[in-house]
Amino acid sequence: MEIEVGLFFTALGGVIGFLGWMAGRDRTLSKDAEWRGGVNAKLDMILQMQQRIQQMEHAQKGLESRLSALENSVKSAHHRLDELT
Repeated sequence: MEIEVGLFFTALGGVIGFLGWMAGRDRTLSKDAEWRGGVNAKLDMILQMQQRIQQMEHAQKGLESRLSALENSVKSAHHRLDELT
């Protein structure tokens, strides 16, 4: 009789332990999913910022070449004006 009671409480303890582990695992998975969602959102923002920076750099390179051409044109115009005076 004592062995049956001991086995009953051992089995009951095992079931309670297993259920506790399952509940903790579910909470951990939920927190991990929330954390991953936050990290993914931040990574998406960083990627968008990188794309914007690349677009701005491309636009800046275009402006640099246009400015260089304008400087040459102004220099040429000054030489022609100097010849007229």
